[in-house]
Amino acid sequence: MTPTERTHSSQLTGWRLENCLRRPQLGGALLSVVVLLLMATCPFLCFVWHAASTLARFFPKLNIATIKAKIYTYFLRLAIFFFVRAPGLKVHLYGDAREVMLRDENVLYMSNHQSSLDWLVACILALKAKCLDRIKFIMKQELHWVPMVGYYISVIGHIYVRRRGFRPDRLIEQVNEYKKTQTPIWVGIFPEGTRFNPEDRKAISYSEEMAKTSNLPPLRHQLTPRPKGSWLLLDNMRTHLSAVYSVTLVYEQAEPRGQRAKPPSAADVIRGQCSNVHVHVKRIPIEDVPKEEADFLPWLHNESMERDR
Repeated sequence: MTPTERTHSSQLTGWRLENCLRRPQLGGALLSVVVLLLMATCPFLCFVWHAASTLARFFPKLNIATIKAKIYTYFLRLAIFFFVRAPGLKVHLYGDAREVMLRDENVLYMSNHQSSLDWLVACILALKAKCLDRIKFIMKQELHWVPMVGYYISVIGHIYVRRRGFRPDRLIEQVNEYKKTQTPIWVGIFPEGTRFNPEDRKAISYSEEMAKTSNLPPLRHQLTPRPKGSWLLLDNMRTHLSAVYSVTLVYEQAEPRGQRAKPPSAADVIRGQCSNVHVHVKRIPIEDVPKEEADFLPWLHNESMERDR
């Protein structure tokens, strides 16, 4: 058994392959060019988005929502091609993935957070479920300052939140807009709040202290989840949701002797340093999710413990 197999065998036991995306690898130099092209498309997409909004004022019968959805999915498909398909990253889906692909429902998507590619993995699942146009994410405020991309993703309805000085009003305002317009939605959130890095001992120590303070067992491969944002989403959107998707991501990458490595970044994938990501999907009916905040933290932590096995 290889080091990679030893590292991940306990996490993948019993999972059944549902689907796999395979694409040929391209050179790193070419991918650098297409990444720049992706960024360059954002001003054009913003222009078309605002133009569609303006047209809606003069042509009320024009289906602007469909036009905007096509613009948004075009951007996401480009990102999936550049960062997943072109480098040859294979995405393996397990668990309830097949059931999810057959459902048309509003969901809260939660997963462990390891890589800058995690959001694209969620997009691939949404794409296979024919729901790519409805996926939105809760994102850290710092991403707003990414040239061109930061502005575009705020225009299309993603929600920025601050890690420190968290203000729930912005989150609740956007959630209420989703409910008011009855927008079909997948809301993606990473409850850990930041990516897990096995080399960041300071973050891990703080995470362990958080767990201890809440009388919860520490996690080995994740940070202790921060429940506030997830609970606000759930509490304010419960009547608009059908299920929670609890998702586990495992990237195939290991150091010599089988020690866990730092999860791959987008640049690592482009350079061919990670070729497989395993995605286990657990569908939880909304009726089975705690209705009281006091019960939600233990439930959320228990979901994280399941991923940690």
